[in-house]
Amino acid sequence: MWEYLKQHPQIAMPDDFKYKEPSFFSLHYRFRLKASDYLNLFAGAEGKMAIGEASHAYLSSPESAELIHDIYPDAKIIIILRNPVDRAFSLYQWMFREGYEWLFPFEKALAAEEERLNDKQFEYQNPQYYYNYLYYYSGLYSEQILRYLTRFPKEQMRILLFEDLKYRPLQIVQELYEFLGVDLNFTPVMEIHNKAQMPLWGQGQYFLKQRLPKLLKRYHVPMSLRKWLTQQAVAMNLSLGNFRSLKLNPATRRYLLDCYRDDIRKTSQVIGRNLDMWLTLPEK
Repeated sequence: MWEYLKQHPQIAMPDDFKYKEPSFFSLHYRFRLKASDYLNLFAGAEGKMAIGEASHAYLSSPESAELIHDIYPDAKIIIILRNPVDRAFSLYQWMFREGYEWLFPFEKALAAEEERLNDKQFEYQNPQYYYNYLYYYSGLYSEQILRYLTRFPKEQMRILLFEDLKYRPLQIVQELYEFLGVDLNFTPVMEIHNKAQMPLWGQGQYFLKQRLPKLLKRYHVPMSLRKWLTQQAVAMNLSLGNFRSLKLNPATRRYLLDCYRDDIRKTSQVIGRNLDMWLTLPEK
């Protein structure tokens, strides 16, 4: 959605993919932007009719709704929900591909979730956003949505489904333009983004991104060269994967669906939409 909203000339969003999700209103990142740096992301926003960003962490992070409301009580909130089973596996693929997750396969990471959930040291010393390591837990939507509904009026919120964007993307984007109060006559370039891709050397991606810089530092390689070598190694490992992707084990899908079943029903009641399509297994 960031790709489509940021194209609108009356909307200001961080244009650099690196800052697409600044996650300033989440306290569970090891490294957070200073307030001044966060505001600088919108330095060119003067004259724009809508200013925003696209941090997925604000849904799973327990404190985000309150922090946002305390500073921006008139904020408009857009939430996009995906089948939680698909979301969990997609998140795992992204974490593994980007070199943040070291456990393989997916089932091993799921098995480690309870320990991670109760490990306060891991909570603040992992290489990425803490709740991104909780693949199942971070997909329990009902409580997450209620944190916003109890603070923001319904007219300031739009809750969409992944299926909405999949089957009628332009209509949904234009509805969001109307929601944000910008010109409805603008038509964005509609392209498919976030295509799944896995590295050639799967678990090596974690080594290349997290361990290689430390190894190079030990041999007194200058920081700028360390950074360049690491980026090149990570990019090459990814490109050699030739856009292959992992497949979710059907038994794991059934297990996760059983785990999510009650919360899917609760979420359906909270948002007032039928989610029965999430409660059935895909046809073989």
